[in-house]
Amino acid sequence: MKRMLRAQVLFGLFASLVLGCASAPESRPDQRALEARADGAVQTMTARDPTLRPLLARSAGYIVFPEVTEGGFIVGGAQSVGVVYENGRPTGYAELRGGTVGAQIGGQSYSQLVVFDSREALNRMRAGNFDLTAGLTATAIQSGAAAQANFENGTAVFIDSQSGLMAGATVGGESISYISK
Repeated sequence: MKRMLRAQVLFGLFASLVLGCASAPESRPDQRALEARADGAVQTMTARDPTLRPLLARSAGYIVFPEVTEGGFIVGGAQSVGVVYENGRPTGYAELRGGTVGAQIGGQSYSQLVVFDSREALNRMRAGNFDLTAGLTATAIQSGAAAQANFENGTAVFIDSQSGLMAGATVGGESISYISK
């Protein structure tokens, strides 16, 4: 019983550190720095998968999270701040918060790209909290992956691994909040 309580307290501390750190940049220099990192992430992803560029060009919009940090032991969390693009231009920011439960251990970081294939899907995200459920599958960036993008409810998610290792079988989801520029 004492171990269970300690594990819950440790998780609470871990979750508050991971989930409480990311917030949209307020100063113009911080905004520019985030936009530069997001542009760099898109360049890296499109270099790995040339079919991604035409998908982005015809999309209603997309969000680039240049670095998502995730960690967990039985219960996990993820967080990031990203840039919302429409017509290839930054129009706002997004905060990502995620949580998982299940057999898992480790930590990792990756870039995440959320593509909206319709104005309705983009507007749903802009209207308030936008949830990506456990049923949505993320596609690893590799050559040709975007050409076979699988959109669910007008949304496709792409992941480009950076570092770390997570292992496990979990159930969870992500919530994305929009912040206008």
